[in-house]
Amino acid sequence: MADEILDISDESSEDDIFIEEETKEGKSARRALNHEFVQRSKLRVDSRKWLLSKLKPKKYGDKLGVEHSGGVNVNVTLVDRYVEGKDG
Repeated sequence: MADEILDISDESSEDDIFIEEETKEGKSARRALNHEFVQRSKLRVDSRKWLLSKLKPKKYGDKLGVEHSGGVNVNVTLVDRYVEGKDG
């Protein structure tokens, strides 16, 4: 599946389309980005990445970076529980 992701990402044969237009001089064509193909390729890649993250979460899942910076302060308060006249 990871190989498919690379193949889809590298495929660019349909990224451009040619649009024919009528001008005063006659017909002409211009190149334009094929947004539908690009978005579909993005969806195909994202779908495979999501599936891989569910099938093998340890390898392909999101990594949570838990870091601690700074110091740790600990305050300790001692309470004297001795009450006059009682042993305890």
